[in-house]
Amino acid sequence: MALTIPDLYTGGLPPARPPIPDDHVQRWACRRCVVARTGWTLPVRVWACVHDEVCPRHNLWIGREVFTPEQQLDLTRTPDVIRAQRRYWRLRRRYGPTATDTCQEATSKLWSGLAHRHYRLNRRVELLHDLARVKGPEVAPDRTAPWRIAAGYPERVTLIGLFASAHWRRAVLNDDLLVVAQALAEFHRRFPLQTPLRGTSRTWLSTTIEATARQIEGLLNPSRGATASTAR
Repeated sequence: MALTIPDLYTGGLPPARPPIPDDHVQRWACRRCVVARTGWTLPVRVWACVHDEVCPRHNLWIGREVFTPEQQLDLTRTPDVIRAQRRYWRLRRRYGPTATDTCQEATSKLWSGLAHRHYRLNRRVELLHDLARVKGPEVAPDRTAPWRIAAGYPERVTLIGLFASAHWRRAVLNDDLLVVAQALAEFHRRFPLQTPLRGTSRTWLSTTIEATARQIEGLLNPSRGATASTAR
């Protein structure tokens, strides 16, 4: 129990404790889990996996940008966010932790660029913003508030899943322009923009998709990635 709940430590850590996994961090436990399991109403900090963004038992956002238990958002009205958590774990089981983590990190720039170029999640953002009980410390007006991070989570998982597919990545990097066009069409089907990109934004998107696919391919399959780079 002391391993799971850091607040129980009164001094130095027990020398014989099991090692804490690298993908675990200290954060606030789901406030509803605490009440259900202990009867306590006081907040509790636990060691939790960084990949658990949602408490599936109580439908609360407990992950990134949650600085207090009161900020844990109720996701009942946005079930697609809850489903995205389950899909994320399926991706990790299907492609493995290394491939999933690589795709998550490599696609972060593309995801930020999409948001900057008017990829919007209006309905979900508005729902979660209205349900937010407390706003946390704001950075670059609300862009890292938990309700905004949660609102984009389903699309973020979809992006990871798309780039985790070796078949799709290699289609993007194919020398056949028809195959590339079909792969890009699949991207646009999954990520429809409110208004079509024009000019430099359109060029940015196709270039960034290709660069991201090449980066991931090079990291996961160094020999194949090197061959593709040489061929081009």
